[in-house]
Amino acid sequence: MLRHRLDNGWTHHTRTEPYTDPDTGNTRRGREVVTPVRAALQRNEMMNGVQELSANDARDERILILRNPVHVKPTDWFVSADGETWQAVSEGMKRHRPGSGYRYTAVTVRRAGERDK
Repeated sequence: MLRHRLDNGWTHHTRTEPYTDPDTGNTRRGREVVTPVRAALQRNEMMNGVQELSANDARDERILILRNPVHVKPTDWFVSADGETWQAVSEGMKRHRPGSGYRYTAVTVRRAGERDK
């Protein structure tokens, strides 16, 4: 079963929509919403996992499997139990087995070391 292969300790980070401050008229960015999720990080064999961008730089892309259908925007990011940050590259795609309801969400993510704390 899928739930036995997923790790606890992951968090999903997203921002609410920007809004206009009624007092100043300035646009404010939305607040950060953090949700705990169960997830598994997998290599994407179709994409070969790591793309070299230059002699000193590489981009590590993988697939993150999230328990239950979760709405993921390309601006969202995830933090593993080890503290590694992974940026969503695309919207999450809800997946299921034939003949059943949605069971999990698959998201393409890239390693975002610049966001590590």
